[in-house]
Amino acid sequence: MEILSSLGLCLSTAGKPWVLGGDFNMEPSDIGGSRFVSELRAAMVDPKAPTHFPAGPPSTFDSFVVSGGLSKAIDRIEA
Repeated sequence: MEILSSLGLCLSTAGKPWVLGGDFNMEPSDIGGSRFVSELRAAMVDPKAPTHFPAGPPSTFDSFVVSGGLSKAIDRIEA
């Protein structure tokens, strides 16, 4: 989360809409509930299907953090 916080500082000063996508190695709900997303006034956008298929149960590690106003324009994300 420390790297995301540093990146968030850069994004917040850019003054432009932005999309940050990645394999965050954590569930979207973990990122979405963090200070990183709330401080940026951003939204989590994630596929509704798993993106990671380990030997155990599948999970969703690939997702996007989108600047606030831009998230309203996204219909869906497909894995």
